[in-house]
Amino acid sequence: MWRTVTVAAATCVDADAVTTAAIVLGERALDRLRATALPARLTGFDGTVTRVGGRPSDAPAPVPANSWSTATGGPR
Repeated sequence: MWRTVTVAAATCVDADAVTTAAIVLGERALDRLRATALPARLTGFDGTVTRVGGRPSDAPAPVPANSWSTATGGPR
């Protein structure tokens, strides 16, 4: 059911365990993830994205005011 699962946890080991379980459990993983309250992003094989546990949207990061733009070729 899930192509990829990303979880933010206290340790890499915890995140790995939760993501692996979510891949194995498929749709049943959603209730378990909600119960943990860990922020998670699950991507289905069809590209559908499901977020649980307060995972933020995929909004682009703001560009700092004094950053070099690659669109203009950067510094010269």
